[in-house]
Amino acid sequence: MTFDFSALPSTTRVGSASLSITLYHSFPDDIRLALESPGGTVVMLMANAGSDLDIVNTTLVFSEFGSTLSNDGQITSGTYLAGQAFNADILLGAPAPQGPYAMTMEAFRGETAAGTWRVWAYDDASADTGLITTASLQLQTETFPNPRLTPPPTTSTQPFIRLRLVDPGRISSHSVNWRVTNGSAFYDA
Repeated sequence: MTFDFSALPSTTRVGSASLSITLYHSFPDDIRLALESPGGTVVMLMANAGSDLDIVNTTLVFSEFGSTLSNDGQITSGTYLAGQAFNADILLGAPAPQGPYAMTMEAFRGETAAGTWRVWAYDDASADTGLITTASLQLQTETFPNPRLTPPPTTSTQPFIRLRLVDPGRISSHSVNWRVTNGSAFYDA
């Protein structure tokens, strides 16, 4: 399954990513799910979780924040952390990328968002069946500050310019440090 983000500018960076996937499976312990970025980073979302308890029309959202999946309990719709792998053998079948895999969605942070993203689904047994009915990938991208220069207040006695970062939806932190000099005096802002 692929998601095409190739229309994004190549300079667009991932701030965070979340994948929502709705599925059915009669033995979820057989499922291995991974998400691959255009840059080749592969995050194992889940492997061998949920034991033999059927999942029916269950929506799993994998993000940087959420609960942990159970190794042997019922999987219900909800938001979960990636990396819920409960067996030493978590490799995906060919042609999927082979390990090692990242185990957190944070592994995508700072990567180029543009390109083709892939979800790899692998069922490690043939006796039970499953179906993915919907999937969506949401990328929040990093934004960069848009500095604005504003003159000092007219009542100011210090020769400086105030720099303010205008970036209401930023994901990552930005900071600016500067020093203004006036002859031999320094003014830290």
